[in-house]
Amino acid sequence: MDQVTTQRELDRTKRRLPAAEAARPENARPPPPQIVPLTETDDLEAYLTVFERTAARNQWPRAEWASILAPYLKRPAQRAYHELPEEEAAQYDLLRAELYKRYAITSGQQARFWRHWRFNPELSARAQAFEFWGKLGRWLWPDVNQARQVVEQVACEALVYTMPDYLAQQVQRHSYRDMNGLLEVLERQLAVNQMGASERPARMARQGRIATQEVPHRATTPEPPAKMKDRVLTPPRCFKGGEVGHILPICPLNAEPMDCSYSRGERKGEE
Repeated sequence: MDQVTTQRELDRTKRRLPAAEAARPENARPPPPQIVPLTETDDLEAYLTVFERTAARNQWPRAEWASILAPYLKRPAQRAYHELPEEEAAQYDLLRAELYKRYAITSGQQARFWRHWRFNPELSARAQAFEFWGKLGRWLWPDVNQARQVVEQVACEALVYTMPDYLAQQVQRHSYRDMNGLLEVLERQLAVNQMGASERPARMARQGRIATQEVPHRATTPEPPAKMKDRVLTPPRCFKGGEVGHILPICPLNAEPMDCSYSRGERKGEE
């Protein structure tokens, strides 16, 4: 009898155990550490990095990161959160991507920052090394991207670096995310350049014809007479005797000298 009674009590206890487990209150979650609101002078990438490390250290569920972060966003970041659909605003990865877009923080921009960075011998080498490392990490995102994606981004950058300057500048005006996107931009730009090179001679010919038509016709003018100093001077010849060296008025064959005073405005006998 005692064993039967004991077994019955044990069965009743087992049946009550799930209900007791469900009614037991959960352990109170420790309050989250104080988070400093995002200000206009803060670096968005650094701010989000600090938040993510704080969330991981306190083992916050990633599904709640967006709702935890939202009250601390200000101005453009707050507006970006407000304008996102409710489903997307609840996902931290989508919220972070939208914040980066609003702050114009793109992979291409980070690559340009890293590309144009230069070492300054007058500053601390260690500080500059970590700054360079940080810029490279902001561009490649090794914590998010896989190793293949990181290598692909480096290969895209190296390919652009090997291009001629004019072509590299043309390609960098467009956005691309991977090697396929870069090749599409490159092939399209090469086609545009080849089309422009083939049309250039015809365009120049058309411009030449238009310029020729617009030039007014100028009447040909006779060449000016040669200057006196360019002429060869010959000695005078007399019309009376045909001798060289004198002219008719002073010809020695004249009976008397010819009156030439009329040409000077005076005649013989006129005073």
